Amino acid sequence: MKHLPIRRIAFTTPQAVRATLADEARAYYAAERHAELLAFVAARLEAIPEESDVVHDLLAHLAEQMIALHQGRQAALEAFLLDLEGVLPAGQLAQLGRLYTPPRPPAQTADATKQAAYHAALTDAQAVLGAMATQRIELRAAVGLLNEAQWKWLLKARLKQKVGSMAELVHVFRTRQPAIAKLDARITTTDHLIDQVVYQLYGLTPEEVALMLCEDTATSK
Repeated sequence: MKHLPIRRIAFTTPQAVRATLADEARAYYAAERHAELLAFVAARLEAIPEESDVVHDLLAHLAEQMIALHQGRQAALEAFLLDLEGVLPAGQLAQLGRLYTPPRPPAQTADATKQAAYHAALTDAQAVLGAMATQRIELRAAVGLLNEAQWKWLLKARLKQKVGSMAELVHVFRTRQPAIAKLDARITTTDHLIDQVVYQLYGLTPEEVALMLCEDTATSK
């Protein structure tokens, strides 16, 4: 998106109408009626005269929501970590910063025993973690993605079975993780929604969006 030129916004919608339409857009977002919200955006851009200022207001609102969601996630994560601090010694809590590191494949010249050990470790991890078994798992970033079985498996693997009270650790997870997961999902959907609104604002075709995403991916590598 950084390659897009600045889009001219027509601030011509009467203030009372603009306020009413802004309320309507916010209501769609609050109710998670995203398809209707995108149809609303299309209608504003097709109006004569164009009501792009209403779309501008919506994007400003969504940006504010993203800030609030990230602040909420930070607070929920802090509560989770504080509860863990009350259960785990400081050293173990620090260990959990990185919950998981995927097994490192041995050199091609390694003997059969090392090759077998690697494949066994990866297979065991994949049975629990699925696609996450091949990537590092950081507690702060990934806790919202985990289920309870994965949490227990990761605790045992990371702390080398010196877990202490699993019941307390599971209780902390059950108490705090759902709020983080919900916020993560809301952040993801809001971020996607912002992208969709911007694509509409710029009148991008699906092909142009795909090309732009490919360029952004290549640039980020």
